[in-house]
Order: sequence, then C-alpha cells, then structure tokens
Amino acid sequence: MDARPWQEQLIALYCLICREYAEHLWMHAERQSPFRTYRFTDEEALSVYLFGLLRHPGASIREVHTFARDFLGEFFPHLPSYSAFDHRLGLLSGALQAFCEALLESLPPPPEGGAAHLLDSMPVVLAQGVRAHHARVAAEVADVGYCASKKTFYWGVKLHALCQYLAGTLPRPERLWVSAASISDLTLAKSYTADLPAGELYADKLYQDQTWKDDLERDRHLTLHTPVRRSRGAPPLDAADRLYSRAVCHVRQAIETFFSWLDRTRHIQNASRVRSAAGLCVHLFGRLALALLTLVANP
Repeated sequence: MDARPWQEQLIALYCLICREYAEHLWMHAERQSPFRTYRFTDEEALSVYLFGLLRHPGASIREVHTFARDFLGEFFPHLPSYSAFDHRLGLLSGALQAFCEALLESLPPPPEGGAAHLLDSMPVVLAQGVRAHHARVAAEVADVGYCASKKTFYWGVKLHALCQYLAGTLPRPERLWVSAASISDLTLAKSYTADLPAGELYADKLYQDQTWKDDLERDRHLTLHTPVRRSRGAPPLDAADRLYSRAVCHVRQAIETFFSWLDRTRHIQNASRVRSAAGLCVHLFGRLALALLTLVANP
C-alpha cells in the first residue's frame, strides 16, 4: 500500500480495521454465541488475513496462517490453529464484504456532470474445462458459465464493475457486485445502472440492446456506446462503423486495464483452492479490500 516499514503498515491496517469494526463491521460478523469472547479477536483475524495477502498476494489461507505463525507472533500471540483461523474467517466473510463497501464509499467523489462510465465483468474461476461441469464447490453462489475471451467453460462467479473513466489513470470503481457465472451481464446491468446520471456509458458487445439503449437516452439522457456487432453472414463493417468501434474500444480499454491490474496485483481471478461459499467470499472480498485500500491511499 505504501513504502513504510512493514511494522508500520501492519499497525496502520490494524487501527483502520479496529475503527471500522467498532463503527459497523461488528454487525456483519457471525457469532456462534452472542456473549462469547475470544482472546484472538475478530479485528486481529481480519488484520492477519489482509496483511498476509498484502505481503503475499497469491497466498492461500493456510499460507497466510503459516506466515503469521512464523513472523507475526510478537503482534498476535494468541493466533489459533489453522483450522480455527480458517473457520473464523468464514464467519467474518460478511464483515469483509461490508469493509469493501465502506472503502468504495470512501474513494474521492467523482467530478460533477457529464461523466463517462465503463461497464464490464470478469470471471472468478473455481474450476474450468472438463472439471467445470462436475464441480460443486460453493454451489450456493457459483455455477457453470462461458468465458468468451478464453473460449472455455468454467465453474465460478463473475465480478462486475461499474467505473468512472479517468483520463491517464485507472478508472474509479463506483459499484462492484458478484453474480453466478451463468447470469446474463445485460440483465444485471439494467438494474445496477438504473440511477446513473446523464452522460456516456461504454460497454462490450454483450450489452447491446436497442430497446434499453433507447430507454436510457429518452429517460435519463445517458448514451450507451458499444462496438458495432457484425451479424453472421453480413458484409464487412463500413469505415464509419470500424472507426466508431475502435473509438469505443479505446475508452473501454481502461476497465480492462482495471481488471488486469486487479488480477495481477491481487490474484483474484484464480479461486481454485476455495472449498466453500464462505471461502469464496473471503477470497473475493479480502483481495478487493486490499485493491480498494490502494486506490484510497493513491487517489
């Protein structure tokens, strides 16, 4: 997140989590007993996990626990066994999600008026190829979908993002949501963009819908831009359509860069070591939280 010594980073992260937990995260933490207290607190569990991912972005929960046991014993003397730590994180998956929502709201506000928005999704893969049709991990939230860019079926979920375009830097995420892999991007986009202000909305070909486009223009003065789709058997696109599609793709490149940055720095797309729905939430929202912390610290 910054160039400070790791001890200072850990303390700053712990203080931030303590403040957020006291304000609202406690409402989202599951409890086996409402009056039970722990020597190893929820705030410590969240801090250990997030700091472990900060130091080792691709680490599993077991690897984070091993790192904390070997190097953070001075800070967390009551660190429990791996199984207890893993179970506690599962109970805190809702708190991680709420933490992401709070960080999203704390990003610098967008400039007023005429904003250009970007809309897209990326797969989060638990299993792919032949294994996709036999997987049952996190079946409460995941199912089989098709990734057109990789031309393969996968078992997992999709991470959707609505971002504001900012010239020369990563776009500013405004809304992030997760869906099962099979759910249509267009169907979700219609509900999650229902209150967008007037401006421009750039999206992929998957979001083409003339009726929706006309409604956006008429009701909210929001112009939807997607690359021109060439129908099967139709003649090649003319020069105007090719130029328009190229211009739309040039703007859309920003959200693709955002997803690429998110996966490259936080290893969010590969969830093959996840074994439960709660574990999938921990994987997703833990990595999203660190990415959002980076954006908050470097607006």
